[in-house]
Amino acid sequence: GQGELTKLIPDLKGIDPDDAFSSVPYEKGFNLLYAIQRRVGDDAFEAFAKKYIKDYSYKLVTSPEFKDYVIQHFGAAKLQDLDWNAWFNTTGMPPETPTFDTSIASEADAMAREWAVSSPGNIKVSNCDAWPSWSSQQKQFMLDQLLEMTESKSLDVKVLEEMDRTFKLTASNNSEVSFRWYTLCLRSGASFILPHVINMLSSQGRMKFTRPLFRELAKSKVGGKGIALKTFKANSSGYHPICRGMVAKDLKGQGGQRGGVLGLSWPSTMLISIAAYTVFAVVRIRNKKCPIPFV
Repeated sequence: GQGELTKLIPDLKGIDPDDAFSSVPYEKGFNLLYAIQRRVGDDAFEAFAKKYIKDYSYKLVTSPEFKDYVIQHFGAAKLQDLDWNAWFNTTGMPPETPTFDTSIASEADAMAREWAVSSPGNIKVSNCDAWPSWSSQQKQFMLDQLLEMTESKSLDVKVLEEMDRTFKLTASNNSEVSFRWYTLCLRSGASFILPHVINMLSSQGRMKFTRPLFRELAKSKVGGKGIALKTFKANSSGYHPICRGMVAKDLKGQGGQRGGVLGLSWPSTMLISIAAYTVFAVVRIRNKKCPIPFV
């Protein structure tokens, strides 16, 4: 997207900061750091990262302060062609496109393509024996590609069952892998995955998993709004207040009950969330931690 929220320094006037949460700071921010690393070299950047963590541990830093710190550390000459304004204030994709070694990614992409065109009785996927030796990132990428390739036409459940027999995906203890696998199964209407999805939503509350998984569960034909709401009510008290509020908003938009997902009025729900977060923030401040943790 090209919207305001694709900037590294977005204008949040009139926007709830919670609604601005996305992967943009992570992905675009990574690319900025990598652009700096390419200019100064790997060893120099590693030394800088260690010093930065030491100097700013338990402190807050603004984007302009970060820029000044980087320039002071490396010197302006090494970064003279880095367009800070473009990185911080332009919408859309990063202003530079890095060149990566894609050999490992290509292997995962090829496997995803073979699974994507598979059908019951016609599953011909090569290189499956390599799966156990793949890194977590490589497995995630394969599943990400498969999710993208099957967006318009989901995989047959029998194909998913064969994939599970081959890779033991349902039994995985890797949350990143499980999240992608559960999403793939929910979109295909695979009923065998439902208890595992509910268990994941009941055992952890990280918003990057919890929020999209609730969305998928609510619209899945093996889950539905009723099961999503029931699971949320049973576990919402254990979620971070921001996560709880965002999921509640999502479920309300998907036909949640009137008067709030927890059976309270929405103002009451918000007041409870604000009070809970205030206590949470005070505890973090007393322990010399940032009141807004990464989620």
